[in-house]
Formats: sequence, C-alpha cells, structure tokens
Amino acid sequence: MGEQLDPRVQKELEKLNETSLVINDLENKLNETRNEYRYALSDSTTQMNIVLKKLGDCVNKARPFYDAKHAAHIAQVETQQAAVRFERAVSMHTAAREMVSVAEQGMENGADSKDTAWQEMLNHATVKVNEAEIERLASDKEHREKMEVFKKAEAHMNTLQRKLKMNILKSKKYFDLKNHSNTRILALVNAVKEAETKLIKAKREYSQALKNLESISNSIHETRKQLGTREEGVGAEDEPEVTEMACPPLPPKVDVPVAAPRKQVPKKRSNEVVLSVAQLSRSLPES
Repeated sequence: MGEQLDPRVQKELEKLNETSLVINDLENKLNETRNEYRYALSDSTTQMNIVLKKLGDCVNKARPFYDAKHAAHIAQVETQQAAVRFERAVSMHTAAREMVSVAEQGMENGADSKDTAWQEMLNHATVKVNEAEIERLASDKEHREKMEVFKKAEAHMNTLQRKLKMNILKSKKYFDLKNHSNTRILALVNAVKEAETKLIKAKREYSQALKNLESISNSIHETRKQLGTREEGVGAEDEPEVTEMACPPLPPKVDVPVAAPRKQVPKKRSNEVVLSVAQLSRSLPES
C-alpha cells in the first residue's frame, strides 16, 4: 500500500485546484468584459458621429450649457458631502459636551476625593470637545465654500440655458445618447476593475497555497530526517562487536556446489583459500 497523504498537503492541494478553477473563470470573464467594453466604446462613438452629422452646428453651440450643467452637478455633490461632514462634526461635538457635563456632575457628587476616575473621564471628554470643535469649524467652512461654488455654477448654467434655448432643444438627442453611452461605458469600466481585483486576489491565494505546500514539504522532510537519525542511533546501541564474538562451530561436512568460474583464478590464490579453511578447521573444537 502507498504512503498515506498528509492531511495538510491534501487540504492545500484541494485549495490549489479550487483556486485554479476560479482563476480560469475570472480570466474568461475579464476577457469577455474587456471585449464588451471595446465594442461599446466603438459602437457609441459611431452612433454619436452619425447623430452629430445629422444635427449640425447646434451640438457645438449647445455644448457650453451641458458642460456647465455637468460642473453644477459635481458642485452639488461636493456640497452635499460637505454638509454630511458638518452634521457629523456637530453631532460629535454635542456628544463630547454631554460627556463633559456628566463628568463634572460626577466629580461634584463624588464622596471620595481620592478617586481619579471622574477626573480622567473629564480630561478625556475635554480633549474630545476640543477635537470636535476644530472639526466642526473646519467642516462648516468647507460647507460654506462648496455652497458658494455650487450657487455660482448653478447660476452660470441657468444663464446659458436661457441664452442657448433653441440649440439645446435641437441637440437634445445627441447629448441624451452621449449620457446613455457614458453610463454604459462607465458600468463596463467598473466591471473590468472588479474582475481585475478578484483575479489578483485569486492569484494571491494560489501563490499562498503553493508557499504553504512548500513549507509543509520542508517540514515533513525535516521530520523524516530527524526520525531516521534517531532510529539509526538506537540500532547502533544493540549492534554487537564482531571482534568479541566467539566463532560458532562448523557444521558437519556439507557439500556446496560451486559453479565453474568463467575466468581462470590464479593457482596461488586458490591454495591460499584452501589452506585458510584447513587451518580454521584444525583450530576449532570438534562438535
């Protein structure tokens, strides 16, 4: 029967197989998504050029309005984010002030003047109040600045809308198609990035499994090496010394067939062998 596979090795091998399948699947999906992105980009460009030729100069005349509209939208989003930051800072500042109030009341009502718990709590709460106050002032300033930028961008957009009203209406089909294409392409770009991130993660897991296998293999090899050395030492303790053993008596006459050698052995060497056996026979006691 073959040697039983180490459970740790079996686990890492299964992980390697699973990760390999995941990597293959992710690579296929990534290639498909990239091809879809290239097709969408090419297709949208073709369609927009066709519409642009049909509509004429109204598209370029209305473009400043749509650029201003996009800038106003970005300014609005940044203003909303700044407002959220300011509200969070106000909430943190309020909570820190309440903590200070609780600590002060605890110190006033505390009977044991040696108890420093309330003092430590007050110090901690005071630090939090100062930090929250700094954040509140900074976020309030940022929110005011973003709000001002948004108001200007919105006003500029409204001015262009009134000025370019006819061109905006005529070119609406082109810019609607552009927005739809941008949304589609952006979704594909995000899908490509997501697939790339998953693929990188899977390859890292595969590499880690290989490293684990190598570490386990080295550990098993080292363990076997140590066990082999220990077994060799134990056997050496029981090994008798050949020089101190008595030579056993020779058995009665035994006929041993000897095959004729292919090459002739020198006569001197044969005589030495026979003489040695005869001498050994005379030196041993009879059984």
